[in-house]
Amino acid sequence: MPVVKRSMAILLCMAGVLAGVLILVHQTGQRYLIHIYDPLGDDYGPGTYTYPVDYTFRLENFGKRETFDIVEFKVYQRNGNVVFEYRLAQPIVDPWASPLKAYSISLQAVDIYIDNGREGGYVDTVFDKTVPGNLVMNPEGRINATISPDSAWEYAVRAHGWGVNIFLNPTCENGGKITAGSIEVEKEKGIIRVLVPTRIVGKPDSKWRIVTYMFSIDYGNARVVDSHASGWNFGGGRDGNSDPNIIDLLVPEGMTQEEILNFEDGPVVLPGIRLDSRTYRSRQGEVGVKPVSTAMSPDEIPPMENILNEIVRRGVMYFWDMADNSTGLVRDTTKYPNDEFPASAAATGFGLTSIVIGAHRGWLDNQAVYDRVLKTLRSLRDVVAQQNGFFYHFVRMSTGERWEPAKLGKPGEPSELSTIDTALLLAGVLTAGEYYKGTEVETLAKEIYERVDWRWMLADDNTIYHGWTPERGFLPHKWEYYSEAMVLYLLAIGSPTHPAPPSSWDAWERPLANIGTKRMYIMSPPESLFTYQYSHAWVDFRNKHDRYADYWQNSINAIYNNRNFVIWVAINNPGRYQAFGEDIWGLTAGDAPCARTGYKNYGAYLGGYDGTVHPYGMVASLPFTPELSMRGIRALLERYGREIWREYGFTSGFNPDIDWYSRDYTGIDVGIQVLMVQNYLDNFVWDTFMRNQYIRRAMQLVGFMEGRLENERAVTPEYEREYLKPVELKETTAVRAPAVVVDGSLSEWTNAVFQYVGPQETVLGSVRPDIENVSGRFSAMWDQKFLYLACDVTDTILVSNIEPDDIHSLYRTDSVEFYIQPDRFVPGGAGIFKIAVIPFDTKGRPQACRHEDANPGPISMVAPDVKLASSRTRTGYTIEIAIPWKYLGIEPSEGVKVGLNFTIQNTYIADAAPGEYVRTAMLSWVRVPVVWARPSTWGVLTLA
Repeated sequence: MPVVKRSMAILLCMAGVLAGVLILVHQTGQRYLIHIYDPLGDDYGPGTYTYPVDYTFRLENFGKRETFDIVEFKVYQRNGNVVFEYRLAQPIVDPWASPLKAYSISLQAVDIYIDNGREGGYVDTVFDKTVPGNLVMNPEGRINATISPDSAWEYAVRAHGWGVNIFLNPTCENGGKITAGSIEVEKEKGIIRVLVPTRIVGKPDSKWRIVTYMFSIDYGNARVVDSHASGWNFGGGRDGNSDPNIIDLLVPEGMTQEEILNFEDGPVVLPGIRLDSRTYRSRQGEVGVKPVSTAMSPDEIPPMENILNEIVRRGVMYFWDMADNSTGLVRDTTKYPNDEFPASAAATGFGLTSIVIGAHRGWLDNQAVYDRVLKTLRSLRDVVAQQNGFFYHFVRMSTGERWEPAKLGKPGEPSELSTIDTALLLAGVLTAGEYYKGTEVETLAKEIYERVDWRWMLADDNTIYHGWTPERGFLPHKWEYYSEAMVLYLLAIGSPTHPAPPSSWDAWERPLANIGTKRMYIMSPPESLFTYQYSHAWVDFRNKHDRYADYWQNSINAIYNNRNFVIWVAINNPGRYQAFGEDIWGLTAGDAPCARTGYKNYGAYLGGYDGTVHPYGMVASLPFTPELSMRGIRALLERYGREIWREYGFTSGFNPDIDWYSRDYTGIDVGIQVLMVQNYLDNFVWDTFMRNQYIRRAMQLVGFMEGRLENERAVTPEYEREYLKPVELKETTAVRAPAVVVDGSLSEWTNAVFQYVGPQETVLGSVRPDIENVSGRFSAMWDQKFLYLACDVTDTILVSNIEPDDIHSLYRTDSVEFYIQPDRFVPGGAGIFKIAVIPFDTKGRPQACRHEDANPGPISMVAPDVKLASSRTRTGYTIEIAIPWKYLGIEPSEGVKVGLNFTIQNTYIADAAPGEYVRTAMLSWVRVPVVWARPSTWGVLTLA
């Protein structure tokens, strides 16, 4: 409602006289009614707010993609308008650019409240009081913030990418909302100008006061601030929208944003800024708001035995609650409503096993579980889409149809037949069949398993394809390295109807890690914990080994390595990763803040972490490392339990560095915890599943023997000797460089020494010579400033599907990589430097990033002085790179040596979607398995 302003007639008169004298004139002649320099980095409301974690707002490494940080503000008149100009700390990105949108900003919005000096006015904010807060949602029933009575407004302006409106009252009643004004955007300069016609609001003078701030627009209202950040909401406030949704506030001279927005001190009142032609610099104040505690108190944490039972019970209830009533299929995640997101084959497999555990423990009625299992198996046999017995990764929960988002008006690719998801589903099917032996459930379980034609999915080298789609046929990827697929191979080999040959067990690579130590083990290239856990959820690998390894001890060693790696990261980055340490570890795949897909495969390798923790990694390690896992579980509850311990147990992930605590659950993450904790408690899943004759037969066929290896070894001595046969040392030289212009033409490289890489050097996937030619040559030169690298690649199907703002994991598509190991021969040299380059993004420009090395990220951020160029050739492309020696930590001179390798990443999938992972082959100068993780095998570059 209107208020009467306090009379300060004498002071106003004096201020008006002074303002008439003190006119600020820009060097170009522009007169500013006010000019404020706002602090850099105060886009945090009262000092605690954190950005939403969706990829729209942040880069993969948590750098801010969009900015709400005002660093300079001006008000002036121009051509019949009052101009409010905001300069932001970064260039403006417009993620939702559209012809239907009026202006080229998507997330930022500003409110401007104008007090023209007349009596009366309003102190409430506009649009149902959603900015600065929501009166209805506020549990205390008060407005989060109001305008100071001495600056009560006559006009309010709201400006965002969809338009500009002028309000004459807070509720827009009686014609109180006018569509008028415009916006100018200079994206590269980070400038937003809001132009308000003086014919409506009048001409500004020294009597005017304004209140203005930046917030984020969300369907016309303010994006909410919660207690912790989520995909689309800010964090650092309080749940229930009981705090101002103001991200950056312009304040009067002598005041601070932090003190004004401190909602814990009482109702927030926003003071006006007088347009008195001053220039001043605002300062940052002390943060008075206390962050919300994430810790559980000691009396809230039960004894460990109770916690473990509760992990299982809550997880069982997830699968009981999240299955479709008609099909029994289990939803993949709680992120979306049931039929708005698919059911997962793998989650359904975990779910079948979990509800059987519920019957075994007495938490669920046995007959009800039997009926649910029977319904699910009938659906799998008769309803759910399949081909040759293989199921799609994702299907519609209610119908079992293949998941094809386009048919539902949603973005995304249709699902693939997935061999690993089929295997995890079958493991659950067979577990239920063994538990309900002698019933229709057992009959159906055998029928579903025996229907699978494993030979259909065999590649020429006897490995198994990842999957198949009707549109593209077999996927180019194969299960050709140690991974979670051991259960897949055993199911395939044990089939009584369409088995894979036992030689398939020998067809996949088993690279070694921690070579020469007691903790040596066969590594899974992503070094992600789930790859060492999934097969063990059903298959009991204890007290047995094959000619390669004791896979139980192998997982123990891998888990120790994962934990030690996390500790190493924490020690070498003090204060950077709040959660990491001796008690909280477990790098594994799962929900990921800021990732474009919302998912990321974290692992124990350089660049494979960002501070995100998925609790299931430690929990599912319980049978392997019980003491470490129980310490970790207790630490999770003590430090973060209030946010991550919820209805179905531990949530999918958290990252305290960016204030992200997921409220969601993913079926496979819940499932692996349920199965592994129950196995720890009483061996139930192992005992039940291992009664299956086909699994036992498969283990015999591939050569498993009873007993552990001597001295707690994970790898057999025979395989260790076979794997460690000497590798040919590759060597090349870098000649002195002439004057080099990095333009991609390679015109200065006539005297350089080139090395050749062809299809015979394929170390991953396969090249299709029937449809394309792929090969390349590379070289190096040097001078005192740079190490120059160049390559000339033949690629007759060149795919460019990476967008300019998607610069990570460039090996997804046609690209090259140079691996450099500066400290291999030079003491004190920098750590590993891996640069990946795509010759052309979707806009035709080269892009580069560092990954899986000492400082990963887009080159523009982590090594901005690197020079890069590319050119298209008749048969492919050339790339030219100049890396300053400072990034390698080397003083160059003749005779200096560094470790070096060159790889070509290739795809022939010409219709790849933007950002899609379509790599079909990797060619490497040094031809060894997992070459990217084995720097000791890389070649030698000598400066000549």
